[in-house]
Amino acid sequence: MKHSDNKNRIEISASINSINWMAAAEQLRILEEHQIDYLHFDVIDGWFAPEFGLSTKIINQVRQKCCIRSDYHLMMEEPSRTINAFQFGAGDIVTIHQEACRNLHRELLAVRETGARSGVALCPETPLDTLDYVIEDADVILLMAVNPGYNHQVMFRDTIEKLKCLRTMVDQRKLETKLAVEGNIHAHCVPELVASGADILVGGSQGLFREDIALSDGIRELKESIEIGLQSRN
Repeated sequence: MKHSDNKNRIEISASINSINWMAAAEQLRILEEHQIDYLHFDVIDGWFAPEFGLSTKIINQVRQKCCIRSDYHLMMEEPSRTINAFQFGAGDIVTIHQEACRNLHRELLAVRETGARSGVALCPETPLDTLDYVIEDADVILLMAVNPGYNHQVMFRDTIEKLKCLRTMVDQRKLETKLAVEGNIHAHCVPELVASGADILVGGSQGLFREDIALSDGIRELKESIEIGLQSRN
């Protein structure tokens, strides 16, 4: 795949696991009004990560109520076993973990066969060279800035350097692969993430669905931080 020259389109993926479920319909409407790019669903099996995520029934119901594309983060062992339980659409992203697959290439191909865009996620301690033989089969690479399944973590200290190295790897190979970052994404760290090469930012309880400000204000603040980062991007 040829590399895209458009470096100024930073997408936001809203983590639905952080939504206020007592006001979910209203918050979904706000996300649509502000043209958020994706609804991010963390699907956790309780084995790969010590937590349980949203069920397929809830996810499919949310999809029916909202026109935003979906971004599935499958934090589960051997994810191809459950892929058919979801209703993937054109433009959706389905991300699986390198650490959770015995045959990562086979799993990526299984995602592609659904018509969705394939993604690979790496935990903070997983080195980038594990992508050497599969990177061209990934439409998205998701760097975890925290360990999966734990709330209120501080961003892993080497996230920025890892992102810069990954940006170089993708650019040197002239790929269109998008780089995403998830985990304690907030307005203060966004400019550096964008300047370092992030294309997609996953906003959760620290970036979008905050307790101290309204959702619409959180979206505006995040977008303003993205613009600051773009001014420093090469």
